[in-house]
Amino acid sequence: MRITFLSDDNKVLNVFRLGTTSNRKIARKDEKILQSYHFDMEQVYFIANGGKGINLRDGFLQPSLTENNCGACPLRFGGCYTFKFSQAMGHKGMISSIIKEYPTLDFPKLDDNLKQKISTMLFLTTKKYIRFGAYGCPTLLRIDLVKELCENAKTWSGYTHEWHDTTKAEYLNYFMASAHSNDSLFASELANKLGFRTFETDSTNGIYCPSNKGVNCSDCGLCSGTLGKGKTNIVIDTH
Repeated sequence: MRITFLSDDNKVLNVFRLGTTSNRKIARKDEKILQSYHFDMEQVYFIANGGKGINLRDGFLQPSLTENNCGACPLRFGGCYTFKFSQAMGHKGMISSIIKEYPTLDFPKLDDNLKQKISTMLFLTTKKYIRFGAYGCPTLLRIDLVKELCENAKTWSGYTHEWHDTTKAEYLNYFMASAHSNDSLFASELANKLGFRTFETDSTNGIYCPSNKGVNCSDCGLCSGTLGKGKTNIVIDTH
């Protein structure tokens, strides 16, 4: 099951997908989970027009086309795990499939009709795991929708580099403030002072991600902001 809708400013295509994942670090083999994806419309136009010049080894669908969905991320031009070939091809395939569904690229907005479909999805995902931002930044979703989904879920995870933006502060109730090895000490201290929990790479300022003990994200649920399951920062090696 998939729901696709355009952001209010027409710059980002939001996608919810309910189904299984082949990544055992995320969830069990037969477990249905809800994942959100956020594609810059420039990426969609690029694929719709043939997508010539894609170099998946250097970045997914040209990093220059990701200003609206990945803009604040320091890994936008290199280092993001989504640049890996299998993830990149999967996301490219998703966009191609969506274009076949909407050949005129006339995507719906989050109106009452679409909200009814999301309500159906909420019912289907009761007490299930939600992975926000499988691609792109999940703060591109409306905060009221994020809140409703999280209140309905078994648990969830989400990350954002936009924690510096005071207009995004409410999202940190549900998402982790992302930090990295090159600035993690300063970033984590500042984020913690602001009341946020961080997800950091190559740091000792928190507890290590339980994935090294074979625990998947669905069963863990620690990366769920200040209102979720976790109470401290989470650290992991660069991935």
